[in-house]
Amino acid sequence: MARKTSLIAEVDDSKETWKLGVRITNLWVVEKSSKVNAMEMIFMDQKGGKITAVVKKFDIDKWKSMLKEDNTYIVQNFEVNHNDGQFRTSNHPYKLVFMKGTIVQARQIPEIPHNIYHFTPFDDILAGGASTEVLVDLEALFVLPFSLQGMARKTSLIAEVDDSKETWKLGVRITNLWVVEKSSKVNAMEMIFMDQKGGKITAVVKKFDIDKWKSMLKEDNTYIVQNFEVNHNDGQFRTSNHPYKLVFMKGTIVQARQIPEIPHNIYHFTPFDDILAGGASTEVLVDVIGELSDVVQIQKESVPKRVVLVLKDERNNTLHCTLWENYAARMISFLETHVEGHVVILLSLAKIKETNGKYPTTIQNSMYCSKLFIDEPLAEI
Repeated sequence: MARKTSLIAEVDDSKETWKLGVRITNLWVVEKSSKVNAMEMIFMDQKGGKITAVVKKFDIDKWKSMLKEDNTYIVQNFEVNHNDGQFRTSNHPYKLVFMKGTIVQARQIPEIPHNIYHFTPFDDILAGGASTEVLVDLEALFVLPFSLQGMARKTSLIAEVDDSKETWKLGVRITNLWVVEKSSKVNAMEMIFMDQKGGKITAVVKKFDIDKWKSMLKEDNTYIVQNFEVNHNDGQFRTSNHPYKLVFMKGTIVQARQIPEIPHNIYHFTPFDDILAGGASTEVLVDVIGELSDVVQIQKESVPKRVVLVLKDERNNTLHCTLWENYAARMISFLETHVEGHVVILLSLAKIKETNGKYPTTIQNSMYCSKLFIDEPLAEI
């Protein structure tokens, strides 16, 4: 006979073998120094009792695919620790910590509602009766001034975005979208947002949120987006020259919307003169266009594949261009079938490598986000 489940209100530190029927009402990751430090969640039972549960950072990979917000489970066997510290996410005197013997079984438990909120009265907060160490639920009626009723908040331009707030609302097209890997594992999903003025900004989905967003976000589609973390756009090989970047967070809203006034792309080509003279930053990826002038080297059998080209601009300045792997394979295929005539090459989001000894200044594709167009008609040019 299966052991009966207990109520969350019964949980204490007298044992580690508590068995509970729960719904995960909230689930989030906690970061420390920009690195994931833990995964936390709120368990709720059919009586509305709630308790915080914690997955330590070294166990996250084991549990992240199974644990989903709003799903119900039978869970058992946890470390039971005192729930202390500031900004506690439940007022239960204990919290649960996943351990080696923890068992989680997905189970349909319809008697557990989606959530039961325990609203804290404004009186208690204003009088100081509510603890400042426990997070609370609030409910209020917000009445819009008459002049604002029925009027949607206007969108801002990307050029206006700064870190003064997180509630920016933008109308954008995703011009580029790619995943970033680390040690052969997906580490983030990144994209470029562009507005109707051609302003561009990088947006990032962290690895634990990718499953939530990947089916909605599509390259070349347009959206109304709002509510992001706004971080400084620093580091090497930045994909836009905007001083800030956007990071998807729990409150981010994305709505698919037809916005025909946003073009498919607006390229901001960096002149060969600026690249060759060192005036273009090597820390920001650039868009480059030129005519194929020469093929210096083809390494089709090597690992990785490589092609070295010379491009020429309208002033007859020449610039070396190195293509790697898939980009090189596409160029090789083109060269094997091309007979004669002028060839125009566009490489977007390319790296600049400065002169180094006998090696000239060169542009090359980036690993994930560059786009290569070989003699293709583009309406955006």
